[in-house]
Amino acid sequence: MTPFGGESNLCAGRRTLRLAFCIAAGMAASACAVDNTGFLASKITDADGALVADVYSLGLQVRTISADQGVTLGYQRRSYVFELDESSPLEPGWYFGHVPVPPDAFVAMNARTYGIEFDASAPEVGISLGLRDTTLLGRIEQNHDGVILLSYEPENPEKTKLSTCREVSQCAVLD
Repeated sequence: MTPFGGESNLCAGRRTLRLAFCIAAGMAASACAVDNTGFLASKITDADGALVADVYSLGLQVRTISADQGVTLGYQRRSYVFELDESSPLEPGWYFGHVPVPPDAFVAMNARTYGIEFDASAPEVGISLGLRDTTLLGRIEQNHDGVILLSYEPENPEKTKLSTCREVSQCAVLD
């Protein structure tokens, strides 16, 4: 309060900031996704020996897949690299509302988040506020017996190259 009965600019500024934050949070929370279904879009790109799924979401996203558990409020792009498999349900192109990606089969992953993120899966358990950009390369099953060669640029998924084999001498060389 000012001496004349009005409110100070500082109080009015804080109230306006709180109101703007509440409106923005409400708008973001009204759009939500759970795992690969909800308010999201995805582009599947065919690459050399791999398929890359770039999943875009805005609002609240809950991820329950054991290899990628967490909650995000904000904008997020998660990019997953999958080994090219003839029986894969993935076809190159855009998907909206539901992305048919295999839950735990990714070899590499990149996540860029603007907002609040709680990550509950190893190797990075924690909470982030603001921009978070994380890349996990070479995720393999515990009983995997072989070699994986991977070249991956999250911003250029069409340049991804993946080769798997029993020994290094048998793998296709990545340029």
